[in-house]
Amino acid sequence: GVTACAVVSILIVTTQRKKVDVLAAILIISALLITGKRAQTLALAAGFLVLYYVYNNNEKQKRIYRIILIGILVVVGLFVAAKFVPSLMNVITRFERETAAGDVTVGRMARFLEAWNLFKENPMWGIGWNGSLYYFEQVEEIIINVHNIYLQLLCETGIVGSLCYFTFFGYNLFWAIKLVIACGGNQLSITDTTQKAI
Repeated sequence: GVTACAVVSILIVTTQRKKVDVLAAILIISALLITGKRAQTLALAAGFLVLYYVYNNNEKQKRIYRIILIGILVVVGLFVAAKFVPSLMNVITRFERETAAGDVTVGRMARFLEAWNLFKENPMWGIGWNGSLYYFEQVEEIIINVHNIYLQLLCETGIVGSLCYFTFFGYNLFWAIKLVIACGGNQLSITDTTQKAI
């Protein structure tokens, strides 16, 4: 998922796209789709939308139309490619299967609620680092995480501990968006596209 985000960001910030970059993006995104990992695929799609929208801040009128056009091309391209490689539809197949079973979260919503209840019992300090892992081992007899890092942080480190992380996340997100806006508006002189993508 992270590698897919990196290659997509290189494609967004590069004006003269190399065939090797396009091929790398296709291969890595295909690999991600074949794994059937829904969260990572949705994160890639959301990351692309945000990065493309923010990076093209100097073309306010065109960027929405381009996003729609890219979306249509990606969907059409995916359906055509899936005719030859059916496993590219694993993400969609998993969504359909879990929706038909009645639980898209595959039982994770119950863990989210348990983590929230644990947080409410110990809101200031939490239950301790990796406490949710031990809790689920005792309750469900399996070693498993909450599968929601924000709830897990709240549950395990409480308000005090999670504020450190949320502040760090927020600070980095704020500066990342400012840098992307500056790069997109050509307010920064960065010639190496790899550095721009990073």
